[in-house]
Amino acid sequence: CYAALCEGGRGGYVRLDQAVRAIRKDNPDALFLEAGDIFQGTLFWTLHKERVPATLVDKMGYQAIIPGNHEFDDGWATWLRYVDALKTPVLAANVSFDPRPDSPAMDKLQPFIVIERDGRKIGIVGLVTESTPLTSTPGEGISFNDAKKTLEDAVAKLIAQDVHIIIALVHLGLENEKRLARAVDGVDIIVGAHSHSLLSNTDDKAEGPYPVVEKTPDGTPVLLVTASTACAYLGKLDVGFDAQGVVTEWKGGPILLDQATLDAINAPKADSELAQLIDDFAAPVAEMLTSTVGT
Repeated sequence: CYAALCEGGRGGYVRLDQAVRAIRKDNPDALFLEAGDIFQGTLFWTLHKERVPATLVDKMGYQAIIPGNHEFDDGWATWLRYVDALKTPVLAANVSFDPRPDSPAMDKLQPFIVIERDGRKIGIVGLVTESTPLTSTPGEGISFNDAKKTLEDAVAKLIAQDVHIIIALVHLGLENEKRLARAVDGVDIIVGAHSHSLLSNTDDKAEGPYPVVEKTPDGTPVLLVTASTACAYLGKLDVGFDAQGVVTEWKGGPILLDQATLDAINAPKADSELAQLIDDFAAPVAEMLTSTVGT
């Protein structure tokens, strides 16, 4: 079904927006982060390429997004066109170019950002998998550098700015994210993607609890969350910190984006403007589906 709200369906931008607005009614300062692979996977990409996320992402209210490996399936120039179209911060600390492209998007890319909440500084660092040249087709002149070293350098710079709450927003896969958590001091939360892992405290099929709790080399806890794939879930995590920025308490879980769950969290009505934008993109896809490609 190619429509903004398929009958009996789940997931998608409209339901995601409803869930986020429901959470922000009670927690207006909640951070909303996207860990990559917005491109690819459906006929929306086949027909429209980067134009769909370029039109929709800024309307979602993200504090930051990062690329996944699939953002490079059509070459790095396509990804930069997408970045150039956005106002949302795009973080890519371990991505570098040689030589530097003559693109206005380059001035928008950042290794990390700092956000203030309740007088506390929060640093968010973005990393994408080093194996992107193997799993995608980024093209020549772009490098995906060592995630661990890049994160260590970013953490040092953030701590020098008196930032002691640090989130790594990464597209590395759950097992790699666990290893990264155990290898780098100073990180409090890792928001991950790439392995399509479902974490849950109630689903028997989940790969682990939500969150997975690891310890950094100095023994402080670091929380790992990821929320399956295909925008079927919104991960939600509440975290408490002490005065030194060390995690002291947490709770959370994935929110299934279906109508029953949206009703249960008293989500607001669907955004008709957002739905119309998606339906406009869907119309030529529906026409495409009527074409015979073989007999």
